[in-house]
Amino acid sequence: MGRTTFYLLEQEQKQKKTVSRKSGKEARKEKNKDEVNITDLTVDEGVVLIKETNDIDKIMKWLADESQGKKRKTLIEPLEERMVELEDNNENEPPEGEK
Repeated sequence: MGRTTFYLLEQEQKQKKTVSRKSGKEARKEKNKDEVNITDLTVDEGVVLIKETNDIDKIMKWLADESQGKKRKTLIEPLEERMVELEDNNENEPPEGEK
């Protein structure tokens, strides 16, 4: 096999790898929400994720992570608001045995 053939094969392999890669945004969407580190997301991505999440434990974890990490007020405020909203929803729902 000549150098040119080897080079062309190598370039073809690189191209396949590049094409099959997903953007960071796509990869984050596919990633399980349990594994998301809120400090790795942009503010816009974080706000969307916060609105979609109904698990108060995740919200509290993300709030702690953000408070200890980047401390972005633009994420801390929506996290606090969502936490209060979820707490209010839990208080207004009757226990499962009383429904």
